[in-house]
Amino acid sequence: MIKFPDKFNSLPSSIIGSMLEIIEMIPHNGIEINELSKKMSQKMDLDDIIDALTCLYAINLIERNDSKIYRK
Repeated sequence: MIKFPDKFNSLPSSIIGSMLEIIEMIPHNGIEINELSKKMSQKMDLDDIIDALTCLYAINLIERNDSKIYRK
């Protein structure tokens, strides 16, 4: 379940914090999806990674090409 910031979830531990962490991990030349998930799995659950990537894609900050994710 997506964690939105509220009185129980601080901004860094919410989906917005996860999105910021992930966007900082994506270099401008892109990153393999499995490499990103390995790096981020130490910091957050796979469900949170998928939710954050979905939100980033929905607001048009990232794009996917084959098995790589790129910043826009």
